[in-house]
Amino acid sequence: MGTLLSTLLGVAIAVGGIAAVFIGLNLAVNFAPAGLERRLRPWLFVGPAMVFLFIALIVPAVRTIVLSFKNEQRMFAGAALVPGFAWLWKMRRL
Repeated sequence: MGTLLSTLLGVAIAVGGIAAVFIGLNLAVNFAPAGLERRLRPWLFVGPAMVFLFIALIVPAVRTIVLSFKNEQRMFAGAALVPGFAWLWKMRRL
């Protein structure tokens, strides 16, 4: 029961945090001049979505590329970078 409770609590905190961000940004945009408010309001919703997509898609892709240059035997603990020609050799073997 402890795992279920902590999961529900985590989801509630995440949803509440996102709601607080949107409400706070919406209130901040309400104080902007009318012309600026119309231009800012769409970005209020698109901006956080772009940040989440960047974190979920771009960061892992870059990390995968960086890890592909590391020595396989010592992948995480102080791994040395593999020279470029060795990386190309690995690609040819696929």
